[in-house]
Amino acid sequence: MRSLGGRGVERRAGLAMLMLFWCVTTNVGCATTPPQPAIDQASRAVELAERAQARRYAPSEMALALDELRQAQEAVRKRSDWIEARRLGEKATVDAELATERSRVEQIRISLQELRRSVEEADQ
Repeated sequence: MRSLGGRGVERRAGLAMLMLFWCVTTNVGCATTPPQPAIDQASRAVELAERAQARRYAPSEMALALDELRQAQEAVRKRSDWIEARRLGEKATVDAELATERSRVEQIRISLQELRRSVEEADQ
């Protein structure tokens, strides 16, 4: 009959400690990794939306992207919640890209209206 203090219990305890250490270091690593790449990508997406005149043609999407980018930058400055900062940076990227595309679609729609108007006037 084996006693409870045998090598099997020690081995399991060591494995449990190793797993606990791995879980803690992995989660801490995620929480302390700066979200700068996500914020940089969001900044580039906002710049592209600005060039596409998104403030004029997709103002609500552009405002949302700018607000999320500002919040992400503020979270980094305060070193508060980097996971949230990364998430906000990613959301800002998506919203800026949406603003860019909506802006382009609206500009195409306006161009088509003007073209139709020109064709109708030429037909008269």
